[in-house]
Amino acid sequence: MVYEHREALLVMVLSSKIVHRLRSFEECCRLSKEII
Repeated sequence: MVYEHREALLVMVLSSKIVHRLRSFEECCRLSKEII
């Protein structure tokens, strides 16, 4: 049970990191569009 909880936390952390990277990627795209 503890192991499953740890896995759930890991999935949450990974997904939040992925979402953060996607947001930063979108910001980069927006900035590059403004520059061009």
